[in-house]
Amino acid sequence: MLVAGTRSQAGPLIDSKKRCSAMTQQPAADVLVTTDSDAFVRALKPGDILLFDTLIWVSNLIQFADNAPANHCAVVLTGDRLVDAGRSTKNHPRPTTVWTFDLRDYLAHSPRTRAVQAMRMTGLDPSVGAALDQALLTFTKATYTFAEMDLFWLAPAAMRRSYEQNLKDGGESRPGMTDDALRILHSALMLACKLTGGRVGKDQYGLTCSEFVYLLLNLSGVAPEITSPLLAPLAQLSDGSPWPADELAAEQRLLDERRAHNAALDSGLAARSLDVSGVQADRVTPGDFYRSPSLRPAAMLVMPGPPAS
Repeated sequence: MLVAGTRSQAGPLIDSKKRCSAMTQQPAADVLVTTDSDAFVRALKPGDILLFDTLIWVSNLIQFADNAPANHCAVVLTGDRLVDAGRSTKNHPRPTTVWTFDLRDYLAHSPRTRAVQAMRMTGLDPSVGAALDQALLTFTKATYTFAEMDLFWLAPAAMRRSYEQNLKDGGESRPGMTDDALRILHSALMLACKLTGGRVGKDQYGLTCSEFVYLLLNLSGVAPEITSPLLAPLAQLSDGSPWPADELAAEQRLLDERRAHNAALDSGLAARSLDVSGVQADRVTPGDFYRSPSLRPAAMLVMPGPPAS
């Protein structure tokens, strides 16, 4: 297991132009790409969004469906801290779902993280750090729980969006698959969602990592643009689409139940989640931040693999 201090040695810089052109698909002339966590932390600013590429199977399913190199996200705070919504683990114990960590310590205890990309809004005001700390006070009205399965439930919708985006980009109508194969894959994702069962507790407000990040930034006066936000399930049903209507209807029912559950615990936050800058925060995925035109890569940390035995 990795412990604090094991990455204290400065790691070699990687060819930033080569790496970032492949990983970010955006200009990267001034982007630091490194294996040195200290250098990475020094390059960060409050308000940066951290996108994690982790080796966690449930998260990888979300990442696959969302067609983006990120499956978890957090926000950088002042004092070299990060805040996110997550569950307590051996490497990252937390007393509550929304919790702040020392950045260096968090990264030192992330053995299943392959890379972390920092995305930054252009022209971000330095005072955003104080605004973020103030906005965090909003998340004290209810007992939150990390709604990991709620994020998983976004996977079928994210897959449908990826399929439609492929058509808009001029790709094949069936990118290497027949409609029957796409339906089978979609049904498999839906079945996996149903088998997870166990919704959040009756006294707990379900919050996904990306929903939290989007709400926190907007409460702080920062509104990253979300292109092609996820629509309501039935709104993704169009003529000629391969998606089974009954599966989309089932997904819509679950979404309605989740929203009613959260509204009963914190009606103000739930209402805000449904309409923030024209985007439904509970339908935001980590990949939405990766694709946002208002965010640009600021730095990337490539985590070294496990030592050779």
